[in-house]
Formats: sequence, C-alpha cells, structure tokens
Amino acid sequence: LLLSSEHRAAAASPPVYLELVTTDAETAHLQVVAPPDDQQAVALSEQVLGLLADGQVHTRTRLREQLGVKNERLGQTLESMERDGQLRRTPTGWQRAS
Repeated sequence: LLLSSEHRAAAASPPVYLELVTTDAETAHLQVVAPPDDQQAVALSEQVLGLLADGQVHTRTRLREQLGVKNERLGQTLESMERDGQLRRTPTGWQRAS
C-alpha cells in the first residue's frame, strides 16, 4: 500500500509504503515498509508512452483516469517527458513527440 499526501498550502510529505501487520488475531496495525524508489516515476512514464502509442492523443484528464494517479504526479511526469523530448502538448492533448 502506498501512502501519499497532498496539501494545497504546504509541500507534501514524501510517500511511503505501508503493510498491514497482525501480531495476533485481535490487533492489527499499519507499518512503514520502505520509501518508494525512483523506479515508480520511470514506470509511470513508460505507462504514459504505452497509452500514447500509435499516434494517439489523450488529454491530461483522460491519462489520469486511465492511469489512476494523482494529478500532481502525472503533471510532473508529463512536463519532464516534454522537456526530454518524448512528448508534445497539442491543443487536443498529449502525444508522443515522434
């Protein structure tokens, strides 16, 4: 389970992985397992490229719905991919650069 937070007026704390731990049948609690690694951002960019295959164009909203990610995280990934020359923003949405 990945726990992440968003706050409109302050920087979000870093996300963490949680695991449900039961030491006996009557008690259970969440325990931090590990911080997320940078491979998740790579995986998201690969998913975006997969959705934009074959010349498809999708709006940010549509990409977010299909990927099930936070708007902020998707926006950072899209902008990074645009800077790297992987994507191009068009009036109708996002598409692969070429």
